[in-house]
Amino acid sequence: MYMSERWGSKLGFLLASIGSAVGLGNIWRFPYIVGMNGGGAFLAPYLVSLVLLRLPLMIGEVAFGRMFRGSPYTAFNAALSGFKSRLMGLLPATINLAVMSYYVVIMGWVLAYLAQSFFGRYVSFEAFSGTYTPLAFFAVALAATLSINALGVKEGSERLCKVAMPLLVSILFVLLFFSLSTPGVAEGLSFYLTPDLSKVLDPTTWVFASSQALFSLSAGWGILMTYGGYLKGDEDIPGSMVAVALADTSIALLAGFIVFPLTFTYGYSSSTGPSLAFVTLPRIFNSMWMGPALGGLFYLLLSLAALPRRSLGLKWS
Repeated sequence: MYMSERWGSKLGFLLASIGSAVGLGNIWRFPYIVGMNGGGAFLAPYLVSLVLLRLPLMIGEVAFGRMFRGSPYTAFNAALSGFKSRLMGLLPATINLAVMSYYVVIMGWVLAYLAQSFFGRYVSFEAFSGTYTPLAFFAVALAATLSINALGVKEGSERLCKVAMPLLVSILFVLLFFSLSTPGVAEGLSFYLTPDLSKVLDPTTWVFASSQALFSLSAGWGILMTYGGYLKGDEDIPGSMVAVALADTSIALLAGFIVFPLTFTYGYSSSTGPSLAFVTLPRIFNSMWMGPALGGLFYLLLSLAALPRRSLGLKWS
């Protein structure tokens, strides 16, 4: 189906595109991947992957969607024919379903810890995951994602991102101010910004850097292609995507400046792994003055970053 709806403004398109890139991958995944790959040694490969892999794919996907004025399935049907069009059109849906199978689960965890913030304390992740509570919050996260998607591009993603993105950045800077005032700031920033040459030259570091760049981009998932289908013909796609890439990368780097000083201040391992936000940080917030309040801001940030992220990933009509 040809898409007749259009973005209400260039700002709405930019913020929704940033919302499709910024999410748990920046704030939850980026710091722990950096920590597991040598801190500063990860940054150069990541930035190279951004320029050589991520940005060209972003531009190409949006341009393809605008050219054929459709979502992935309809766009590929217009560009190809027969079995190839059906296969290429269904591939992004398969990727979305695979990612959503765990992404909404993690999003539910974030909402659960946000809810715990209002009670002034956090239970351990083991205690939380050993109950039926994650299932309830999974349902809440799924319902929120589907509701935003059902509202459409203008009433759903565009409107939500216009509110969420500025608030997201504001909360990040509040957390940054606190993090840079903690005793572990020197050690944390040294780990984060000082490259280990042996790890920079390690092919594994480059593999993780490339995968993180592509994960944050959501390459091949059809989200940016769908956004492109709603784009007006005179939009500067390369310029817009450079702006999106800069915003996305800035937020990811900012997350590292927040997480690592806190991690070193409280004696946790920089290589904690995927549980960093759900095991380490709740314990940190529990031990701080006004910790639950700050923790609430942190998990609100993660919630706002996650909610709009997949909003049009499966909207293919």
